[in-house]
Amino acid sequence: MNLVAINGSHRKESNSELLLDYVLKNVKSNFSIDKINLADVNLECVGCKKCHADAFIHSDLTEIYSKMLQADIIIFSTPTYFGMPSALMKILMDRSNALWLERKLKGKIGAAITNGAGTFGGIELNAKAILHYFHDNEMISVPFYSCFNESKQHDDERYPKELPKKFVKPLDKLCSEIVSLAKHF
Repeated sequence: MNLVAINGSHRKESNSELLLDYVLKNVKSNFSIDKINLADVNLECVGCKKCHADAFIHSDLTEIYSKMLQADIIIFSTPTYFGMPSALMKILMDRSNALWLERKLKGKIGAAITNGAGTFGGIELNAKAILHYFHDNEMISVPFYSCFNESKQHDDERYPKELPKKFVKPLDKLCSEIVSLAKHF
């Protein structure tokens, strides 16, 4: 099975990427994996609305959408900004409108990883926004998603490379859910 993992962080070696890499390392024996860092991609949007009719109007997005279409499983990992995904992740989601219109992602498995230093449930709102995207695209959401609200506790706002056990447990659960759900398809 094919898995595409999309990191929505603007930062290199970000917390979102560290969490995503942990998951990928632990499921790699089950899947063929493509990882995309949106910070390395040109997602320029000028509001032309051409993506409402054709998702394949931009070379960088064409490659990402092709990988999403080939994937059986799509993982989004993104930091939380005011209860929402990063701007990069949101642009990718918004510009995939033509995929939604033609129901191209229907039946694919989706998983979410969110992190940040928010309050009032912002990280969960972010995860729910991603799950809503999966639902609108008629995808099958992994029933468990991982949310982390820890970055305020680290001086440099970066998670340690050796993740604390309290992070590992929910990530292991997410890995288990991804593998288990994939076996049914």
